[in-house]
Amino acid sequence: MNLVRTSTLLFLLLCSAAPARAAPEPEEEPAAAESGGQLRQSSLFAGTDHRSPWRGSQVVLRNALSAITLDPSAEQTHNAYFAMTWSFRPWWWFTDKVFARAQLDLVHELTESDITTYSGEALLDDLRLVVGGSSLLVIPWVDIHLSADLVITLPTSKASRARTLIMGIGPGLRLSRSFSLLQGLVIGYNLRATPRIYEYTTAARESPIIPGCSSGPGGCDAYLNSGVRNPYLRLAQTADISLRALSWLGVSLAVGHAIDWIFDLDDNAAVSYQPVDDAGSRHLTFLELALSFRPLDMLEIGIGYSALHPQLAPDSTRYTPFFNRYSVLFVDLKLHADAVVSSIRRIAQ
Repeated sequence: MNLVRTSTLLFLLLCSAAPARAAPEPEEEPAAAESGGQLRQSSLFAGTDHRSPWRGSQVVLRNALSAITLDPSAEQTHNAYFAMTWSFRPWWWFTDKVFARAQLDLVHELTESDITTYSGEALLDDLRLVVGGSSLLVIPWVDIHLSADLVITLPTSKASRARTLIMGIGPGLRLSRSFSLLQGLVIGYNLRATPRIYEYTTAARESPIIPGCSSGPGGCDAYLNSGVRNPYLRLAQTADISLRALSWLGVSLAVGHAIDWIFDLDDNAAVSYQPVDDAGSRHLTFLELALSFRPLDMLEIGIGYSALHPQLAPDSTRYTPFFNRYSVLFVDLKLHADAVVSSIRRIAQ
C-alpha cells in the first residue's frame, strides 16, 4: 500500500511539472558538465543503500525558464525560452572509492527555438563518460580530500558534429573539506583541463557557399566552414559550497570560470563572410544556486538559478553578469535508482 501511495505521488509530481530544458546555448557552448561539476556528487543527500554499486544513479527531469522571459525589456528583442531536459545518469561503484558514470541529456524546447531545424525537435546532447576515484587521498592535519576523474566527451549532439568535434578528454581534480555544521557543510574546489580533437579548426557549414564546387578538381572543403574558430583547450575552475540544514533539506552554491583557447587564424584561409575576432581565447563564467529537498527516499526536488554564459556578446559588448539571455530558473525532479531498488526489495521480502 505504501508503494502504491509513493508511486501515485511520484506520478502526480512528474505530470504537474512545467515543461522546459536547460539554458539557451551560446555560440560556443559553455558545457556545464565540463566546468568542474563532474567531480561533485550529483546530490546533496547520501544514497539509501550505501552498499549498492549503483548508488548515485539518477533520472533527472529539469524544467527551465530563461530569466529574461520574465523581463521583456531586458533586450531589444524579446526571445522567450521555456524547455525540458531528460537527463540519464547511470553510476557504478567498483569499490568504495573507484567509480564509472555516464550522462546523456535529451532537450526539448517548448517555446519557438532558435537552434532547431523543425518545430518541436528534441535535441540530443553530447554523451559524457566518466571514470574516477573519490577521496583517493586525505591530506593529514587539514582533512582535505583529493578526488580525481577523467571525462570523455563524444559528439552525439548536432552542435558538436557541426563543429567537427571528434572527442574531448578532460582530466580533473577536486579538493574538498567537510565540517560538522548542522547536518554537514562541504567546501570544494575543482580544476579541469579539457583538450579537444577536431576534424577542422573551424565550425562546418551544412553546404558550401559556392554551388557545384564539389565536382571541381580541388573540391570545396575550404568553403565548408563558418569562420567560427573551434577551441582546442578549455581550463575550468569551480568553487562550490553545500550545506545540509536537515536530513531532507539542503542548499548549494557553485561559481566558476573557464577559458577556451581557440585555433589561430590562417592568413591563407578562404573568405568565410563571417565576422572573426583576433582574440586567442574566450572566457566563460558560471553560477548555480540551488535549494534541494527530499520528501521521499526515491525523489529529490531542486529549485534554483543558473547562469552560464560567455563574457562577450557577438557585438563585443559584455553581458550583464549572472543575468542575461543564458540565465535560467529551474526545477529538477531527481529519481534515485538505489532508493527505488531498495523499496522494491522491501516490498518483495
